[in-house]
Amino acid sequence: MAYLSQRRRPSDVVMILVEMSDCDECAAEELQRAYDFLHKLDKNKDGKLDADEVKAGRERLVKDRVDGIIKRLDTDKDGKISRKEAKGLIKEHFDQLDTNKDGYVDRDELTAGAAAKPSDDKPKDKDKK
Repeated sequence: MAYLSQRRRPSDVVMILVEMSDCDECAAEELQRAYDFLHKLDKNKDGKLDADEVKAGRERLVKDRVDGIIKRLDTDKDGKISRKEAKGLIKEHFDQLDTNKDGYVDRDELTAGAAAKPSDDKPKDKDKK
């Protein structure tokens, strides 16, 4: 059956939302959010996205995410997160994020962690070729 099914692409989520929605108003709202976001990425307003626009959008998302985390967690307003201030995933991964091992996660360390691509830590099946 897998060979008969069309291979899915990440962009197919838009078509699935249109096709499978049982709430047209909800689907329209979600599609509008996606449209607005994509429109913002198109900085030169040519109706197309290029790799540089996508990269700039990613960098903006990471910066905004880091700014929000610092604002929420940095209770003493020193510009970094101590182990005591850390919560959630920051607390859980504090040692990995604190790359210089100074006992704090600063903006650069947090940005590097937020921008990192997920690694494949699963063991490889050596029998598969």
